[in-house]
Amino acid sequence: MHFDESSFVQNELMPNEDIIWQGAPCLSKNFTKSDIFLVPFSIFWGGSVMSLTIKAGPAGGMFGLFQILLVSMGLYFIFGRFIVKKAMKRSTVYVITNTRVLTVRTNSRGLKKSASLAEIKTISNTSISCDHNGIGTIIFGTAPLGYAIYMNTGIDFWGGSQTGVISFFDIEDCENVFNIYKNIKYK
Repeated sequence: MHFDESSFVQNELMPNEDIIWQGAPCLSKNFTKSDIFLVPFSIFWGGSVMSLTIKAGPAGGMFGLFQILLVSMGLYFIFGRFIVKKAMKRSTVYVITNTRVLTVRTNSRGLKKSASLAEIKTISNTSISCDHNGIGTIIFGTAPLGYAIYMNTGIDFWGGSQTGVISFFDIEDCENVFNIYKNIKYK
């Protein structure tokens, strides 16, 4: 991280709340299980739109704007979403305290942009998914299917709101972090 994560995380803590674990997403993990579908789809979409745009030639008026929009979407699906995802990872800190789980994001100046939190005692469902290398995701809550498909892909906005769901994406030693959470939850 390029900023002092301890200062803004400390500002999120309640009195008598202690940090048990703190971490950040692994920057080297770029793909999710959803990319099995999204990568071929984005190449097909982007290639088709660019091919049709080249065949149709430059157009003016509303059709020209529509062409630009479709080509921009294709390029975002192919490349842009990975750039956005990497930027989001660089500005994210995950925290487990003795009472809550938190996700804190910063802006480009290292100032807090947003914080999502949930009381550990109120979390009814938790899921974990780990790779063979120990990097994985923990989802605190139940993500609606329309959102779950797009989680951590760079097109998270596509599936709508994630109200009530806190997620730790691409964390190292995922099973150990999950055990820390369980020890607090079932204490």
